[in-house]
Parts: sequence; C-alpha cells; structure tokens
Amino acid sequence: MKLVISKKLSIYLILIAMVLIGAGVCLNIYYRGKYSKVYYNVGLDYKRKGNLDQALFYYNKALQLDPKYLDAYRNRGVVYELQDKFDQAISDYNKALQINPRYADAYRNRSVIYGKKGDFDQAIADCDKALEINPNYADIYYNRGNYYRDKGNLDQALSDFNKAIELNPRDAEAYSNRGVIYEKKGDFDKALLDDNKAIEINPNFAGAYYNRGIHYRDKGDYERALLDFNKALELKPDDAKFYYNRGVIYYDMGNFDQAISDYTNALKNDPHYKSAYLNRASAYVKKNYNDEAIADYTKVIEINSTDTAAYYGRGIAYYSKDDLDQSLSDYTKALQLKPDYAEAYYGRGLVYDKKGNTEMAVSDYTKALEINPKYADAYIARAAAYEEQKETSQVMSEYDKAIAIDPNNANAYTSRGIAYGKQGEFFKAIEEFNKAIKIKPNDTYAYYNRGYAYTMLGEFELAIKDYDKVIQIDPQRLDAVQNRAMSYFHLTIYDKTWEDIHTLEKNGIFLDPDFMQMLKEVSGRDK
Repeated sequence: MKLVISKKLSIYLILIAMVLIGAGVCLNIYYRGKYSKVYYNVGLDYKRKGNLDQALFYYNKALQLDPKYLDAYRNRGVVYELQDKFDQAISDYNKALQINPRYADAYRNRSVIYGKKGDFDQAIADCDKALEINPNYADIYYNRGNYYRDKGNLDQALSDFNKAIELNPRDAEAYSNRGVIYEKKGDFDKALLDDNKAIEINPNFAGAYYNRGIHYRDKGDYERALLDFNKALELKPDDAKFYYNRGVIYYDMGNFDQAISDYTNALKNDPHYKSAYLNRASAYVKKNYNDEAIADYTKVIEINSTDTAAYYGRGIAYYSKDDLDQSLSDYTKALQLKPDYAEAYYGRGLVYDKKGNTEMAVSDYTKALEINPKYADAYIARAAAYEEQKETSQVMSEYDKAIAIDPNNANAYTSRGIAYGKQGEFFKAIEEFNKAIKIKPNDTYAYYNRGYAYTMLGEFELAIKDYDKVIQIDPQRLDAVQNRAMSYFHLTIYDKTWEDIHTLEKNGIFLDPDFMQMLKEVSGRDK
C-alpha cells in the first residue's frame, strides 16, 4: 500500500530532512525557531487530515526545538482534547499561559476542557479572563452562554448568546443555542424564530434542524418535528442523539415498532447510550416483548448497577410475564436505591395484589401516596385492594379522589363503574363507563364492562353492540365473544350463538355441558 503525501506536506518533510542532514552537532537558536515552525506546520497538516498521533509527534518535535512555542502548546492541547486526554490538554494550556498570561485562545480552549469535565464554574472563570483580554471575542460569549445554560442560569446564558450574535450576526450555532434557551424559558415562538434563522444562515446545519424538531415536539407538532429529525439525519446519519429523539416522538405517537428501530440505530452508533436502552425496553414492554425488554434493562444495570429506572422498568417487564418473585425483587431493589420512589411502591403494590397479599399492597399504595399525594393510579389501585378486603366504605372515596386529581383518567371512571356494578347499581355503572369511553374511545375495558352492565339489565341488544366494539378493537378478546354468545342466546338468535361458540371452540374454550345441551334443544341443531 503506497503512502500518499500532499505536496505541501512533502515540502515540510524535505525541509525537516535538510535540517536533520545538516544538523551536525547542534542547531543555533535561529534555526531552532525556524525549523520548529516547520515541525509545527507538519503537525497542523496531519491534524487536518485526522492523523492525531502523527500530529502529536510533530508538535512534540516543535516543542523540543522551541519550548516556548505558544501555538504548538495550544494545538497539541487540541489534539489531546480530541483524544479525550483532558488532563494533558489542560497541562498544555497551563504552559501556554505561563509563557503568555494574556493568551486569550488558551483561556478559551481550557474553558472548553473544563466544560467537558463538568466544571462549569472553572470554565466560566476562563471565559471571563479571555474577555478581559479581548472583550469582542464572540466565540467566548457563545461558549460561556453554553456553560451558564448547563448550570441552569438561563438569563445569563441568554445575555451571552445575545452578545455573541451582536458581534457575529452570521453565527448559526449562536442562534440555534439561543433558541434552546428560549424553549427552556417557555417561549416557543422565539425559539422557532432562532431555529429558522440558524437554518437560513446554514441550510446544512444538522443541529439546527434537530433543535427545531425538539421545539416542535414540545409544542405537540409531531408531524413537523419528524420532518426536521428526518432532515437532521439526512445531513448527519450517524448521530445517535438524532435517532434517539426521533424514537421518542414515534413512542409518544404509539408507533412502537418505529421507535424500537430508531433506538436500535442510536445504539449502533453509541453502544453505551443508556437512555436508548431504557426507552427501547419500554417500547418492548408496550409490544409485550418482555424478554427483549428484560435484556435491555439488564444491559443498563451492567452499565450502571445503581440505575433505579432500570430496576423499576425490569420489575414492570417481569410483572407482565407473571414472574412475580423477580418483579418483587426488582421493585424492592429500586426502593433500596431510591426510598422516595413512589412509582416503585405502586408497582410493588400491584405485585403484592396479584400474589393475594392485599395488606402489603395497601401498605405500598399508601406509601406511594405519602410521597406523591397526587398519584391518581395509586388511589385507584388502593380502592381495588380495599374491595378485596371488603372495606367497601372506603372504596368510592378513593375513586373520587383519583378523579378529582385527574378528571381525564378513563381507568378511574371504569373502575368506579365496576364498583357500582358490584353493588348492583348498574345505571350508575353505565354512566361511569360512558364517561370513560368519551375520554378514551377505544377503551375495550370500558366497553366490555358496559356490555356486562347492559346484560344484567336485560338490554341484550345494547350489550351485543358493546361486545362487537370490543372484538372489533381486539379480536383476541374471547371473553367478549363468550358474553356476546350468551346475549344472542337470550335474544333467541341461535345461529349467531352457534357462530360465537364455534369461535370459542376453535380457540380451545368449551362452555358448560348443561348449557350446550339446552342450546341444542332450543335451537334444534347439534352444532
């Protein structure tokens, strides 16, 4: 394989060779300074080509000849930064500043390293020093704005981005990042104006499309958000963050297959992207792919053994698999790590409930509500547990509290409707199911239970309509098929009764022999 060397680089190498051939015993100060620059320029050329090891080699050579070569320290620091050798980069910037305490670029570059290390106070201090030396240094205002943003000081960040834009009105990144600040302050319109300006300045700025996508997403405009994420990925197809956030939109839209695909692409580009594992696992749970979800949550725990969200999520997946002991173990581990984790108490309460230990279930739901008194689902679950304990006097008040907290909680109305049904108050039950269906038009749980209430009132035609709706939404709901068969029987529509019975028998469900004998007699057929 031949090594291809640019014309410019070959000239530098020839000059170096001449220096080495003519070096004799030593180089005088003039030649040291002259040829240290040659080494430095070769280093720059290698850095531009992405060959960082060779760049370091020649920067080292330059500094051996001229130990006070400021730009060599600065650029060697940049290479160390690119190699994630932050302490060595800081050391080089420190040396540059010892030689020239008014070297603004060294303060700038050192601030970047401190920012990457999360030491925002030190990063800001370096920006302050650079601005003392050069008050019109637009990049410094831009960098300091980022550090103030990361510290949560949005007003100071906004001030710095404003100044950066004043000094450099064509800085697309400054507009884009100022848009992020406006979004964090809740001013979506100004955020979008800045996004648009950034894109106008640089139509190939992937980050601006990404930020605008985030802003559209937060406004609930998923269609435009997706268009922007698509464009960002077209410009930068290997960015894990872009895939991840597009996956979030697909997840929120209920498109779990596409969400899983995007999280998977994010992980291909960044195998340690913890949030992508967590979100993909959550999407797997939605698809009832519990084994895949458990594998992802386990991967997160391998990355960080104290990640409470991973234990909590894995507890949900094990619960969905009916592996109650493992689920209990994971919820308990999450609570050991985070004792004020209301959701984990709620989840563990569900496990205890399913295991028949309603006393422990009530205790966990109560704990969840002590931590979060606005936890509507915990009131609903505790109400159901009180029913199991025959504590009927407290049941309705629990549902009332849940609905007062969340008037759009369809499950609360459905659960209260079931409670009324158990008390024989079917008209009240139907009112509750109506409310649930108005909130959630495809709620099979509400349709099914309203159908049952109609059945108990002898309104079989209405019951059949509700069971039809359940089966239309979820053809696997064989309980609705069975109840519909009974409703047809009461209406003496025996052909339809037999059709539903055949569906049940194909799926391995066989009705009571006494009922089947009665059906044969009244219908005048055997099957």
